[in-house]
Amino acid sequence: MTLSDWTAELALRGITVLPPTTAVPVELHASLPDGRGLHFRCRGTRATLRVFHAEAVQLAVPVREATPTELPLVTEVWLPLAGTRVLERQLVRLVFTGAPAASAEMDGASRFGWSGHEAGLLRLREAKPLFEELLSGVLPELAAVAA
Repeated sequence: MTLSDWTAELALRGITVLPPTTAVPVELHASLPDGRGLHFRCRGTRATLRVFHAEAVQLAVPVREATPTELPLVTEVWLPLAGTRVLERQLVRLVFTGAPAASAEMDGASRFGWSGHEAGLLRLREAKPLFEELLSGVLPELAAVAA
């Protein structure tokens, strides 16, 4: 399974994956159909899934400014995701600005005996079942669609 395959599969469920999503280590930044944000991350000995209210989800958009220096100045502007149409996904990144509204965690140390950084070494096909498990606990309406 590739990141593109998983992204397409999630899109069928209404989950829009946006940067800075990465395959290794697995980290997923996404928006839900109702504007809420979703963050799944595998690091250390834990896999975590956090859901953010729509008001706490922003898009960081780069802005190139003309300056009289040799190097161009690139800053970014944060826009609310709600009501923003994303045309070029690779040019933006999803930013969560508030505390999560809900979260779930899988502790690999107690479940699998992990002791260091095993979660960060998971491949997508290994992390996907953990994502589905955590999603079913936090957002059962989206997990039910996958079943």
